[in-house]
Amino acid sequence: MQKIKNFFEKVGAFSVVLAREYYPPVEFTQPEELVERINKIVRWIVTLLVVFSAIYIVMAGFNYVTSGGDEDKIGKAKTQLLYGLVGVGIAVLAWALPRVIYYIVY
Repeated sequence: MQKIKNFFEKVGAFSVVLAREYYPPVEFTQPEELVERINKIVRWIVTLLVVFSAIYIVMAGFNYVTSGGDEDKIGKAKTQLLYGLVGVGIAVLAWALPRVIYYIVY
């Protein structure tokens, strides 16, 4: 589990470096430019969340299949599956919330 945590920390740090490289600070002259920038960032975050959640769900399935009938391992795998599905739900909300706010404001 520590290896996975270290992997996600490295991916997060790499993401920050990429974000600075491809999205340098700019001055916004129109509100639409700010909205578009926020949409790009949200799409990036949602993509990462869905990918990480899918990996976590696959890991949960693997743990479930290889549990060998051990109730503790089955319970852990079910908890992992729940957390993976919560991650997908958060990704969907992260995608939908800015759109809802945009339609309310404009």
